[in-house]
Amino acid sequence: MTTLDGPTIFKVTSILMIVLGLFGFFIRPHFIQTIININIMAQGIFLFFIATSKSTSLAVNSSVINPTPHAMVLTGIVVAVCSTAFSLYLARILYELKNKTSLAEDKIQKHGKIKNRSQEDVL
Repeated sequence: MTTLDGPTIFKVTSILMIVLGLFGFFIRPHFIQTIININIMAQGIFLFFIATSKSTSLAVNSSVINPTPHAMVLTGIVVAVCSTAFSLYLARILYELKNKTSLAEDKIQKHGKIKNRSQEDVL
């Protein structure tokens, strides 16, 4: 049986986070759940960058940490926080103006069935 080292566990975990976030993004129509799933995917990508930042040097028999992925992740976290705040603000405005929590509500008729938009509905 093989043992998994730290970076391998982090890589597998990050891939699972990306897949789960992507799955939730396509399954859940609610705005808040979509924003949370996008954040889960972003955190998985950040974790993958950090897990792959360790490189071995051939000249010296020691491992060297590359600082560039850490700087990219730090910048990505700041951008993710700002975009999450802006997305939540837009979701709140949409709820206040149209009283909707997802875009799928446009397709639901009075009887609860999904409406197929034809060319006549658009015109």
